[in-house]
Formats: sequence, structure tokens, C-alpha cells
Amino acid sequence: MNILIERYKAGDGAALNSLFEMFAPMIERHSEQIWYKIENQAEFECRCIRQIEKALQNFDTNRGKLKTLITGVIIKEKADYLARRTRKLVTMTMDKPLYIDKDGEEVEFEVADVLANVEADIIEQESVNEKAALLAKGDSRRMAILTAWSNGEFNDLELARALACSFGGKIDSHRTFIKRFRIECQERLANAL
Repeated sequence: MNILIERYKAGDGAALNSLFEMFAPMIERHSEQIWYKIENQAEFECRCIRQIEKALQNFDTNRGKLKTLITGVIIKEKADYLARRTRKLVTMTMDKPLYIDKDGEEVEFEVADVLANVEADIIEQESVNEKAALLAKGDSRRMAILTAWSNGEFNDLELARALACSFGGKIDSHRTFIKRFRIECQERLANAL
């Protein structure tokens, strides 16, 4: 390393590249340690490289170890970079209008009532489950068909294959059962309305 430093000080750019290649894994390791705290890892790594280059220009091969110096430079740059980082936060108050439209009326931010939607969805889902239980009459094969239909599976052949895998039997007999069950459900739902 000392030879590379002397060559660099003499003006050899290839020696500097060789030195950077040696310390690149160390820079990357420190960059990965703080990736979630910074917005741009490449900028941090470039700043480290510039600081290392300055340190190499002033390094005396007779005093100290290069690895210790480079480690110290990277740690110092990491602390400095984290201290200087700033984030622009966009704050918004709900007391003021978002903007004024072309007619001169204030447009305000409206918060959706998410809990009301969840409650309505749960009530609707419970109603569907009750209807499915009444139609299934405790039969697991009927319940499997109703579940498939509620999930958007309307291909009788695919559904019959799935039933054959789950409950055994021939695919054709399951297809016939699905068709009859569909007609039965339609009739029962029509009479209920």
C-alpha cells in the first residue's frame, strides 16, 4: 500500500484507482449500515472517496497505518453526513383550504370515514356468509362451490376438477352436481325475493 501511495503522490492515477478498489468494500459496508437514514447512498460514497483522496495526499507512510486512517475518515464522514442531512417535510393543516378553484370557491380536504366503510363491509360479508350457509345446508361440497363462486370462479370444468381432487369422484359427476346446484340456488334466491 505504501508503494501505491508513493506512486499516487507522484501523479499515477492508476495507483489511486487501485487504492480505491481496496477500500471500496469498507465504504460500501458503512453505506449499507446507514442506508435507511440517508436519501442517496451514492452521494455519501462519493463524499467518502473525496475525503479519502484528501487524506491520501497528506498521509505520511512513516507515521501511522493507512487502514486506520481510512477507517477514521469514513467514520468521520458518516457522522458528518448524518448530521448535515436535511429533509424537506411538507406539512399541511386541515384548517385551511387546499386551494381555491377557478370559481373562487375554497376546496377543502375531506377525510374518508374508513371505519364506517369497514363496518358496512363486515355486515355485508356476514349477510353473504349466512345466505351461503343456508344454501349449503351443512354440505361441505356445496359450501366449496359457494366459496368458489363468491371468489369469482365460474368455470364449471375447473371447479369440477377441484372438487374431484378434494372430495374424490369423477369430474363429470361433479359438473352435473354443480349445474343442478346452480339451478337450485337460483330458484331458492328467486323465491326469497
